[in-house]
Amino acid sequence: MRSRCKYCGTQRAKNTTRQWEHLQQCNAFLATPEGQQALADAALDQVDPAAADVTSTPTAQGPMVKPYKFNTGPNPNFARPTRPTQPAKASKAANKAAATYLLSKLSTPLTTSSQPPFLSRAGRGTLTLPHLSTFLTQQSHLSRALPSFIGKLIGKLRLPPVDNPQLHTDWRAFDLLASTLNNAKRELEFLRTTASKYNIPVSPTEPPRHATKALLDLLESASAPSAGLLEGLITLWALEHLHLTSWHHALSTQQTTPAPPHPPPTSSYSLPTFYQSPYAPSSFPSHQQAAIPSHSATLKEALIPNWTSPGFAQFVDACRAIVDEVANAQTSGSGARELGNAESVAGQVLWGWGGMWPEVEEEGEGSPGGDGEGNGVGGTNEAPILIDGNGDDDGDGDDDGDGDDDGDGGEGMEVCLVDLEVGGESV
Repeated sequence: MRSRCKYCGTQRAKNTTRQWEHLQQCNAFLATPEGQQALADAALDQVDPAAADVTSTPTAQGPMVKPYKFNTGPNPNFARPTRPTQPAKASKAANKAAATYLLSKLSTPLTTSSQPPFLSRAGRGTLTLPHLSTFLTQQSHLSRALPSFIGKLIGKLRLPPVDNPQLHTDWRAFDLLASTLNNAKRELEFLRTTASKYNIPVSPTEPPRHATKALLDLLESASAPSAGLLEGLITLWALEHLHLTSWHHALSTQQTTPAPPHPPPTSSYSLPTFYQSPYAPSSFPSHQQAAIPSHSATLKEALIPNWTSPGFAQFVDACRAIVDEVANAQTSGSGARELGNAESVAGQVLWGWGGMWPEVEEEGEGSPGGDGEGNGVGGTNEAPILIDGNGDDDGDGDDDGDGDDDGDGGEGMEVCLVDLEVGGESV
């Protein structure tokens, strides 16, 4: 429906707004006394909603009771009482650092996987040579897979041009991964030289065990193109943290012994430049005095010091710091989805790590007078006895096959290719 202006004859939509706009520009209307009066009274200007005392304004069809009020906000007559806006509830996990959250959430499986009987016996010096050989073989499988894994994580970074790289998250992550790649090379050399130095047989053709294969598959999936950088960094930190925690458990069960005639090995782990510490990396452990070719000495002089050194602990702290930093940069909203994925990845690492250890029994379990494996050492810290030349397994000349002298029917003893000294006498 349209209407015609009685002053100039222009047709406009029969709409108050359109008529108001036309009167502001209609020269025929503005030339009339009504138009002059409207200009003098500013009746054609925008009217504030509060100006309700205006009683009349001429229009094209005649006087209007009240002028049109331009929309300057919601109609107060239809305003509804509103409740105060409640802030979105943040996830409880978002209030914690990612690493702290994972450690508290997975504390039980962490303890289980990092405190197996293998490490308890390693600390007490009662671990057998075959078990140690199995561990070094499985650890070698894992260590050889790390360089490829780290390289794929570096490929996920896009380094922007910045003035101070040490203050940028991506550059700091690159710094850490470069140090990790260097440490992976050193660790491979450490495992090779340790096995050779202490005469520990490591079979390069022995396939990875089921749990070790699961860890290798996890390294592949966490560094795949479809996986994010945070997933890979959590996998890396979890593995390094488990190394540190597990071997600290072995150190805690170690008996107090006199200091060795040579200084303890120094750390062979390098740190990123942003996380330098007083424990500067040095060359691989080297001793002036030749080490005794004993698998027990391997644990006390090489493996335990290597993964419990202050330098390695600093390196693990650097990994943890980058995990928290990248998690904060990539987390959106409450962070529940990202932390849920992180918990799943860390849980898989814990499962694989706990299953990688060779199966041994705690000392004191098994047959009476045995150490849980029929070693016949009565749960003490004595090492397994060497098989002698007469064909029996305990050196006592009998053929009872029970590994002891008391005829109690204990099980046969583990074979070990080292001498044993009990009370200062060679057995």
